[in-house]
Amino acid sequence: MLDGRGGAALFLNSCLAVSGEPPDEAACGKSLWPPGRQDAIRAAMDSPRITRLSRILFWVAALFAVTMAVLPHPPALPTDAWGDKFQHVMAFAVLAALASMGWPRAPWWKVLGLLSLLGAGIELVQAIPQLHRDADVRDWIADTLAVLAVMAAATLIIRRPKSR
Repeated sequence: MLDGRGGAALFLNSCLAVSGEPPDEAACGKSLWPPGRQDAIRAAMDSPRITRLSRILFWVAALFAVTMAVLPHPPALPTDAWGDKFQHVMAFAVLAALASMGWPRAPWWKVLGLLSLLGAGIELVQAIPQLHRDADVRDWIADTLAVLAVMAAATLIIRRPKSR
């Protein structure tokens, strides 16, 4: 809810609908954006160019993430210093953001479920001894939590329209 000074007070208790439907204004309060801005954001998100570009980038990022996850000896990355969980969170947060923009009408719970399934699949593949990788359920949990956080933010900020 925006106050007269432009500060935002966010009430999360009733803003995320469990059904996958976006919350109504009465249940959640006013938008985080000033009047008109939210419509501009939705229009940009529904732009065929943004959708197409986001879908292409999603598949490129997914291919990169899966490739790096299953390589027996992945190359060193600048993010190695921050640890494995940081890399999982960043990869799946980017995938969730791109999925949210590439498929703006998809319910958040479908995006969450499919990306969580991808994370679980990566961990199953990493359990193959010949890959010399370590499967860790905590990696899958980090993946899922990252997707959940991004989808919650997308739902609150963009107010995803009802799915068809």
